[in-house]
Amino acid sequence: MTTVFNCRTGTALRTIAAASALLVCACSTEARHREVDFDTLKHSLPGIYANATGADPSNASGSAAVRLAITPVIAQLIGDPVYFVRETAAGNEHLVLAERIWTLALDSQGRMVQQMFAFKDPRHWLGAAEHRDLLLGLLPQDLTLLAGCELIWHRSTSGFATEAMRTPDACEPGSAVQGQWVERELRLEGAQLALSERQVGSDGALSEAAGITALTLQRHASSSGASGARRMAP
Repeated sequence: MTTVFNCRTGTALRTIAAASALLVCACSTEARHREVDFDTLKHSLPGIYANATGADPSNASGSAAVRLAITPVIAQLIGDPVYFVRETAAGNEHLVLAERIWTLALDSQGRMVQQMFAFKDPRHWLGAAEHRDLLLGLLPQDLTLLAGCELIWHRSTSGFATEAMRTPDACEPGSAVQGQWVERELRLEGAQLALSERQVGSDGALSEAAGITALTLQRHASSSGASGARRMAP
């Protein structure tokens, strides 16, 4: 009886060990896939995008054509990768519609999280588009986090897409950025970037009255810059 019991116990232990090894292997493979997706996204996102043909016909607000530059920059105290995002009127880069900072990070759950920040003193960074070295000195206290406006990127059938991190939508950027447009959905498919934006109202929340602006932009040029190793979000 003892021999049979020991045999059965040994078989059970070996089965548990094999199952544990398979689970560890599966988790390791999934983690590698997430890291590969993250590296692919962070290198695919930068570029200079424009809807050169004019506004999206499906956009009821009739917004004008825009140029969106997503440029990787070095700002080690903010994170890595970090992007300087500048939206201007197409054909007139001096007419700035928005300037902000985006960061990407893998959080503890392996999600690809995008956070967005506004400059507390936009005038101080006016020359950043031409002289990106200015952003080397960027500090956390120079930025305002657009609270609750985080987006989660994930692989889609044809590229990458985002979803709001919280449901219901808790994005409240704050009255300091009143009038600015905030991205609430992004979709990257090859060289095409589709996005929807909502405007910040006087109360610091996203305005229902302003509606949603939808744009489909095409990458026309790369946006050079530097970005280092993977960063983990808290």
